[in-house]
Amino acid sequence: MLNEIQLLRRKKDKYIASMMDELEQVLEPDSREFAYVRKIVLDHFNDYHRTVYKIMLGVEVEGQYYL
Repeated sequence: MLNEIQLLRRKKDKYIASMMDELEQVLEPDSREFAYVRKIVLDHFNDYHRTVYKIMLGVEVEGQYYL
């Protein structure tokens, strides 16, 4: 299972890097808008993957038990 978690993290990092590259083509990297959108994207990706990790490791997520 550790290999799957590592693979998931690598995939997440690639998706985030790709998304940030595309975002830089639309918005100026020094702009407030870019910083705001970047924060939203990173926060949601991290929240989603944190939940996936919790489910894979069999811990409680929002009062429900997995595995």
